Amino acid sequence: MSIKKMIARRIKSRRRKKSCSSCDRNLQPSSQATLVAADQAQAARRKRSRARFARVARRLAGRSRRQRSFAREVEKALTPLLSAKEATVERVAERMGLSRQTLHRKLQAEETNFTALLKEKRQKLAVRYLSRDKAPIKEVAWRLGFSSPEAFSRAFKSWTGSSPGRYRSLST
Repeated sequence: MSIKKMIARRIKSRRRKKSCSSCDRNLQPSSQATLVAADQAQAARRKRSRARFARVARRLAGRSRRQRSFAREVEKALTPLLSAKEATVERVAERMGLSRQTLHRKLQAEETNFTALLKEKRQKLAVRYLSRDKAPIKEVAWRLGFSSPEAFSRAFKSWTGSSPGRYRSLST
């Protein structure tokens, strides 16, 4: 049943209740009992509907948690490989005990890919290292697996719009 139909039913039932509540005093005891039974039946239906919607919501929330957790697992497997300059799809898949194709397929199901995860992880870590650590930019570039400090500077500037040195001076 669609939500629109449920809302329409709810409005109709409330209108009926309003029109009958003014004439409840004039009703016979048997018709009042019928109304009470109808109200109880309606309350039971509402309770079942709420339970059904809660189950659907929990199922959907569980799906999104599972999806996010796989991307997090990939990020966790990726992080130690950055400084060793081994952050490749093959190495991460091997570390997770999957084939490269399976890793790609699971990431694709989450509407992401390895390159996007690698870039995002490098961005997060670069911002963290530059704002919290006092390590030289050369060391930060090495930790993130860049081939040179210049490559890191170009990438960082494309991410944030400022150079790593300027970002560090502004963040402290």
